[in-house]
Amino acid sequence: MDIKSQTFIRTGEHVKLRRIFVIVPSLEPSGPVRGAIALCNGIVEKIPVTLVVIKHLLPCVMQLDKRVNVLDLGSISNWQAKRQRLISMLQQIGSRANVGSISFCLSADILNFTLKRYAVIASSVRGNLPKNYRYDYGPIGRFIAYGHILALHRFDFVVAMSKPMCRQLQRFGLRRLRLVDNFIDEKHLESYRYSSGRRNFSGCKFLFLGSLTKRKRPELLVNAVHKLIILGMECHLDIIGDGPMREKLKQLVQDKNLDNLVTFHGQVNLPYKLMQDADYMILPSESEGMSRAVLEALFFGIPCVLRDVDANRSIIKPGINGELFKSDDELYSVLKRIISERRLIDGKDNMLQHNNRQSVNVIKYFELFQ
Repeated sequence: MDIKSQTFIRTGEHVKLRRIFVIVPSLEPSGPVRGAIALCNGIVEKIPVTLVVIKHLLPCVMQLDKRVNVLDLGSISNWQAKRQRLISMLQQIGSRANVGSISFCLSADILNFTLKRYAVIASSVRGNLPKNYRYDYGPIGRFIAYGHILALHRFDFVVAMSKPMCRQLQRFGLRRLRLVDNFIDEKHLESYRYSSGRRNFSGCKFLFLGSLTKRKRPELLVNAVHKLIILGMECHLDIIGDGPMREKLKQLVQDKNLDNLVTFHGQVNLPYKLMQDADYMILPSESEGMSRAVLEALFFGIPCVLRDVDANRSIIKPGINGELFKSDDELYSVLKRIISERRLIDGKDNMLQHNNRQSVNVIKYFELFQ
């Protein structure tokens, strides 16, 4: 199937887009929210944008372009009232063909699902829904995932971040698919770039950045570091993030006497200085749509070691901007080889692939709605 050739507007509808609405659950600095902000900041150069925040409007740690209008629905407690407030704004702009609405995450998709009469609606799918929901919600996650996928059939189109993700969604019967790679807000991240000059540590500095959950497999990285230390290899691991595995992970570090070699930083809203002090970012996740943290690391010139799943192969070119591994045991072997070969990257050149650049993908989004 030619994904690009699919149509989503009903016969007789002529799109003359006047505004795009981007719907997010909150402004917590999660990957999907950062993606939504990157989209807002990029596409506002071409068309007016409203960022719709469903829950309480927390202070945004990411820079939001002043031209982006923000609709805060958090102060409205009733879900139907939230919907009516948004619909009234959509109706002020004109007909369905004048408005585009794209949602990020489950709760945002639920709201967007109800707006098809008033806007061309789209969903940005960020990963393997059945697998992710099973990790996040337990056994009931399977039913939530299939309910979510069933609802996606009603959308005018669904945006996926990689060809493997498109193929997976096709197997669930979705046909109105668009391929737009994940990207980051390069313009605003540039202000956080710096040269660390930190070679006071002679070993290799590894970084894990993500939620401390079963799906992310942080314990695998701790065990690999332990094996490296036993061999006499000098390395240090920084862990940025929080989650249900935090205490269990801390206990594992204590049991293996790694307290001085593994540092827990907790949740850090702006982790960019810590990121740039690393030699490699490691992400052993069992499932990963297309990690925004990885894209940010590559933007700062930090190579990444990722499991060979989902879309990771499309963003990592082994030996150029990182490494891929297939099995748990292979992660240890890759890290051992990195240290043995002294493959420490001291430069800060942008390592992003062309298809993950902000300028490229903002145009794709704009053309989808046009």
